[in-house]
Amino acid sequence: MLRVAPTGQPRSLWVFFTRAGEHLGWYVNLEDVHRRDTDTIYSTDRLLDLWVEPDRVRERKHEDELEIAVEQGRYTRAEADSFPADAAVVETVIDAWGSPFCDGWETFRPDPALTTPPEPPEATVQP
Repeated sequence: MLRVAPTGQPRSLWVFFTRAGEHLGWYVNLEDVHRRDTDTIYSTDRLLDLWVEPDRVRERKHEDELEIAVEQGRYTRAEADSFPADAAVVETVIDAWGSPFCDGWETFRPDPALTTPPEPPEATVQP
């Protein structure tokens, strides 16, 4: 999976591949706009998401979970009611096949010489 987080937009785009590198589709994770400091990126998931097939067929995901989150007090009704507008913006971009969908991320392959960096000591799981 490759994750693209467009600056200033309330979402990230996750590009999914099989282990063999075949493109499976795009997952649009609706989130608060990312905030960055020198060490960390911060965002909060908004639950409502979209799945986009390679043929551009799309489906909204987790509308039921968003309703449960309102019932549990995680979001106000007004907040939850604003999230579908963010999904609609993405759907308009999909219809126009705009960025980041048209940017070729589905053909991205990392440099094979890159290695995975070690986890920092504070991220080590303690028994």
